[in-house]
Amino acid sequence: AAPAVRGASPSRGPAGGGTLVTVRGSDFLSRFGDASCVLGKRFRPARVMSSSVLVCESPPSASGVEPLGVSFNLVEVYFAPAGFSFLGNPPDVSLAPSAGPAEGGTIVALALPRPTDGPLRCIFGRSEVPVNESGQALTCVSPAGRPGNSSVLAVRAEDGPGLPVGRAWVFFSGG
Repeated sequence: AAPAVRGASPSRGPAGGGTLVTVRGSDFLSRFGDASCVLGKRFRPARVMSSSVLVCESPPSASGVEPLGVSFNLVEVYFAPAGFSFLGNPPDVSLAPSAGPAEGGTIVALALPRPTDGPLRCIFGRSEVPVNESGQALTCVSPAGRPGNSSVLAVRAEDGPGLPVGRAWVFFSGG
């Protein structure tokens, strides 16, 4: 059977590229050759994870929606029903506060473009916590960590890759 592409997660990313995109479909192992994601007219190397999942990195692009597909021979392209949205200069991402006690429990407010539909999680280094949503407000509660440890906070969908917030989170001693 011919490969079929159902969609991608996340379905949008910055126009500067660099978003890890998980493409879902079927029969990805039925073809021989190097797998590629196709975004618009640009082919990007892809890694086949299973017969229904492959992963690639979005290229730089002008803002807007580009068709998304996969190819296994650089000729035939199997397109998804929906494209990939390249976001133009996104609003500045903010994280407040950017530090908290090692005991955890700090409410962290995030201001960023929502990376995808569905439930989100905050990633503090190796720890993940749910994102709480109230209208447009996104918050999460910091987990416990080691004093002095610093990591770049990321947000991800339940089934997708992380979207780095680009701001470091620092754990400090005491409260």
